Amino acid sequence: MREVFFKPLATEALMQLCDYVEAKNTPGSGYRFQKKILDFIALHAGLSLIKYPLCHNPKLAHRNFSCLVFQKKWIIAFRYTQNTMTVFRIILGSKLR
Repeated sequence: MREVFFKPLATEALMQLCDYVEAKNTPGSGYRFQKKILDFIALHAGLSLIKYPLCHNPKLAHRNFSCLVFQKKWIIAFRYTQNTMTVFRIILGSKLR
């Protein structure tokens, strides 16, 4: 299993996202959303035999980021090695166009 690290921009984006979800929904929904996205990342970090391709977005691919799509709208841009997975960005997919 790869160890997961978050860069400051990814951490900040996740916190803002959870605050937004909490503000628009019921109390505790931000925490539940955060748990879902972290579990999703941990699941993919645990799949050490998978080789992730570069992102389809040219700007992210130029930075050698691989991408995961969470709930059909959130892009998680990361780099990985044999032992680590570093999350660099969490971006709303519609912002990439």
